Amino acid sequence: MTRPDSRRARQLPAAEPPRRAWIVLGVAAAGVGIAGYLTWLKLSGVRAVL
Repeated sequence: MTRPDSRRARQLPAAEPPRRAWIVLGVAAAGVGIAGYLTWLKLSGVRAVL
């Protein structure tokens, strides 16, 4: 019974960096999307944006 516990303990820290990377990637993609949308609105002539 000690083997699955030690295996699980080894796998949990290894699973954290990819999750953090996906969160960072998602936030960055959202930022780029919002910036692109605001730029498109500004270039299309909407005067109320920025």
